[in-house]
Amino acid sequence: MIKLLILINFVIIAGCSSINTNELNKDTLLDNFKNSKNYQIYKSSNSPVMTVIKSYRIKELNIIIAVNDSGEAKAFEEYIKEETNLTIFYINNPIPIN
Repeated sequence: MIKLLILINFVIIAGCSSINTNELNKDTLLDNFKNSKNYQIYKSSNSPVMTVIKSYRIKELNIIIAVNDSGEAKAFEEYIKEETNLTIFYINNPIPIN
């Protein structure tokens, strides 16, 4: 009985925190992120942030998302971890000098 309750809780939590990747693209992912609590906390914060451009590859969608500073990067990473089942990889893209 306890195993069944744990399984039901897991299914409910997973269902509530996942986004349907069949309907997801770069624009809808960014819109969902900018409407998330993670982004709202970042935007309302007065904490100093480093201005850096960080790029992430979203494995399941095969897209790249770039963010503008360390605060937005942290909010994006937390959003992906807490609100989706997506896998992200940080991309170190040096800017070519040519």
